[in-house]
Amino acid sequence: MAEKDMPIENYVSHWFQTSMFKELYEHLPFPVRGKEDWLGSSERELLAPPPRTKIGRPRKKRYSEHGEDGTNTKASRMGRVMRCKYCFIAGHNDQQLPNCNLRVVFPSTSAQRKILSSTL
Repeated sequence: MAEKDMPIENYVSHWFQTSMFKELYEHLPFPVRGKEDWLGSSERELLAPPPRTKIGRPRKKRYSEHGEDGTNTKASRMGRVMRCKYCFIAGHNDQQLPNCNLRVVFPSTSAQRKILSSTL
């Protein structure tokens, strides 16, 4: 185009010309100081849409808050007395003494277990 001495303005849209730019930005919106200066409306107030329920199974755990340590979720074993499952005596379990001489038949109900543990 420059070699043929053709004006470039013939190939540029009128939207990109300076005259259109000045016409578009002639009426600038001015900032408002605060919500008190807003113009009122005769329309009803817009409300937020109702929350949607998520598809699928809900979360099992809650989100931890900022600064909360979510790693300590297991109960501690501090203060727990380990007992043998055969003789119910504290101090050893069935793995430490596999040949426990006091093998007892498991009580079938919790009441029988309480009676047995209170006698030991």
